[in-house]
Amino acid sequence: MSGSMDNEQRARPATDGDSSTSDSPWQTLGRGVLLAAAAIVLFGSFIWVTNLERTLPEIRTPRDPESSELLSGHALMTPGDHSIATVDHATSGEWVEQEIGESEWLASQQSGSTMYVAFYGTDISVLARTGPEAGRAYVHVNDREVDHLLIDDGGSYVNLWAGQAVDQPIPLASGLAHGEHIVELTVAGDGEVAISGFEVEAATPFTWAFVMMYAGLAGGMFLILRTGLRALSSRHGTNVDTRQRGRRVTETE
Repeated sequence: MSGSMDNEQRARPATDGDSSTSDSPWQTLGRGVLLAAAAIVLFGSFIWVTNLERTLPEIRTPRDPESSELLSGHALMTPGDHSIATVDHATSGEWVEQEIGESEWLASQQSGSTMYVAFYGTDISVLARTGPEAGRAYVHVNDREVDHLLIDDGGSYVNLWAGQAVDQPIPLASGLAHGEHIVELTVAGDGEVAISGFEVEAATPFTWAFVMMYAGLAGGMFLILRTGLRALSSRHGTNVDTRQRGRRVTETE
């Protein structure tokens, strides 16, 4: 009899200790709600950051693209695709309009014929026709040669010659500062230069800041997942340990 009472006295502190150290269902529920709220906030922040990264270049677009400061009397091309029919360009020399299927072109073979376009962005490509009848076009951006293009005595240029006729975008300049720029395309005279449009892009500024924000969001999500898994593991371990101790008390009695 005395041995049974001693066993009960030794078993009770352990049970009391479990109730003081383990979380109640309400505490567990509260911790789960906090973790879920933090996850929702992080997910909302991720959506906000991605939307900001997408729209920030457009936010910096000038309010009045219809008036270019560099090409007086002409409108700016904003980021996007522009057909030659919608581009507000200026030309000198001899240019002829061409229609091939549903596409419209402005073409010239005369040496020195020049096209001027103004745009707002960081990158620009010309939609041109390459082929065996095509030639070179000299390219100047803001009255300067373009370093990454081929250069000869006449300046930087793109060579549109190809074995087969293909319509494709030809990169002219990239990595420019956010702002207004003017492009000059001059026919070299060794073949045709045919243009059907332009592609303008505006790279997201402050790339390093977005990298840091994404890294912070990923780290926060990792901490939430780790905390949640630890809570579940701890809760499961406490339940198992409580059941085992309950069995030992019952067997002792």
